[in-house]
Amino acid sequence: MARERNDDGSRDNETWAIIRERALRAMVEKSQSGSFNAVLKRSIQEGIASFVGHQTAVAVEFYLGPSIASKDIVRYTSIMQKMFTLGSKLIEERCAKSCITTSGSLSKSAKATT
Repeated sequence: MARERNDDGSRDNETWAIIRERALRAMVEKSQSGSFNAVLKRSIQEGIASFVGHQTAVAVEFYLGPSIASKDIVRYTSIMQKMFTLGSKLIEERCAKSCITTSGSLSKSAKATT
């Protein structure tokens, strides 16, 4: 384990390397989480709009924001089932298809940039 401080109170290079690594890891985790939430939100919007149309999807989003899904997907799905009963399964399938399509195109673009 690296020393926290040198005798003169300054941090040594090994400690700074550990701090930098932790900070970079935290930034990557945050950006991945943010991008997943964005993909999930967009997929939900597209799935609902493909079933009920854009205007109704906007109204649904007003009452049941897609951000709830990223916090508690089970609760979100339960509410969707109550709103759309039998149609909720079709919406779920369309949301999942959109999510897979979007995440697949994101991973391809990420590979292209590396």
